[in-house]
Amino acid sequence: MILALGCGIAAISLALAIDGKPLDYWKINGYVVQPAVLLSVVATIANALLVFAFTKGATIAWWHSAMRGATLKELHSSYAYGSGLTAIFSSVAAFNTVALAAVFMPVLLMDGPLLQRAVGVVQTVDITRTNSTIPLSPSPFIEGSTGILTDHNPVPSLYHPLFAKVLQQYTNRDPVLLPGICDGICEQEDYYNQSNYQYNSTGGGTERKNSTYDGPLPVQTMFNVNVGFNSIFMNTNQSFYGYQYGIDLNTTYKSTSGINGTLSHHHCRLYEAIVKYPLLLQNDTVTLAPMPLSTNRTVERVWRIFETQGQGNFPSTLGGIWLAVLSSFNTSAQLYPVAGWYGLIPTNPISSQYLRAESADDLSTYNITFEDPMDDMIFMSNELAFRTAYTTTSTAPGGVNMGIGNLRFNLSSTQPYVSVAPRNPPGLLHRSLPTDRITSSALDLVAKLDRYSQNPPPEVSRYEQDAKDCVQHPPRLACWRIRRHGSRLPGHCTYILGLVATGSVGQHEPA
Repeated sequence: MILALGCGIAAISLALAIDGKPLDYWKINGYVVQPAVLLSVVATIANALLVFAFTKGATIAWWHSAMRGATLKELHSSYAYGSGLTAIFSSVAAFNTVALAAVFMPVLLMDGPLLQRAVGVVQTVDITRTNSTIPLSPSPFIEGSTGILTDHNPVPSLYHPLFAKVLQQYTNRDPVLLPGICDGICEQEDYYNQSNYQYNSTGGGTERKNSTYDGPLPVQTMFNVNVGFNSIFMNTNQSFYGYQYGIDLNTTYKSTSGINGTLSHHHCRLYEAIVKYPLLLQNDTVTLAPMPLSTNRTVERVWRIFETQGQGNFPSTLGGIWLAVLSSFNTSAQLYPVAGWYGLIPTNPISSQYLRAESADDLSTYNITFEDPMDDMIFMSNELAFRTAYTTTSTAPGGVNMGIGNLRFNLSSTQPYVSVAPRNPPGLLHRSLPTDRITSSALDLVAKLDRYSQNPPPEVSRYEQDAKDCVQHPPRLACWRIRRHGSRLPGHCTYILGLVATGSVGQHEPA
């Protein structure tokens, strides 16, 4: 009973000790042990000890009653009280301390849930600064890392084999993995050169203008996307002449509904440059953080020598990205008059992704509009540039000039750390200890017996075993000892042993 009460106090102390401490504090050999599990173990041990104390106390109380002259009915009731709760309701007249303790034993069932409810869990978020080293080069793209110029062709017509894998990963939306960089979620804002983006909108950013259209006309363009690849030869004021390679993105789209309305035009030129972009790292995955695509984040333009073309295959640095954007967005859609109605004829299905109409019937009228795909093209360009930077840093394309410089850089970022800590709801913790105390007090009543109750007299213990032997193997010396020396015991006890020894009831009187 003392051990059980000690376990109850230990459970309360444990519940108080874990209040507010993160779950990581309770690691054992690298494994997090839930505080609720510890409380459950302690409560189970306490309950087992109390059940053991009740069983022993009921046995002692039975012998005590027998030695004090209890009747057979009282002894039977006392035995039944120690065997189950249902006997209490069938023998109310013989209610005693054993029955009282048996009534309070089910209180133990409340102890475990109260202790577990006494430990809740709350989450707190702390923003910290963390330094990481990620395997991305801060240098410009590896020369010739994305496209291939074939047979005197001034623009690329093939993907570099390594970039083809990058494009496939982009299409499949495979995550970019940087193992061991961030534990949780990290975010870096406005760093320089750190994701190897050399590809951004510079030189005035984007240009927008509108024009009007009047219909109907025999043939009228309603949607057009043109992706161009160019190089500009100019003096860089650095004692040499270089080429600035770029990608021209041009969109024209019908932005208003009706037979007369507005055509919107949007132009953006993308140059090769070192830029600054935010990264979002979540565990082992890195992505581009959300950002306004129209913002000019250029740090330094990149100038290269003229890309060689001729008989054979020659590498192109930005050509693969241009070819990927061209294949995904180059399209056109026109309205043609057909026997009193208008048919929308696209060059490929790409334009249908940006077509907007109220119903299918409007597709043969001027009541259609298109959305601008410019943001999608810029996003794809940025994403491919980032994936190319990551891939070519770890695996350089074969047969090209490395010129990559440092392969790593230090990243300082903000990291929100989610801390999960137990909390003790008020009230529940203080209700769990009384359950142990109530049951212990009831058992204490059973244990408050005289000196005979602590250990049965030697005569009783000896004759109890003799009685069992006499019943199993009559006649035996044990039966003779019971009849010969039974007078040394109290009258009712001798009578009980005699009944047990002979296996009969009502045939023997007290010695």
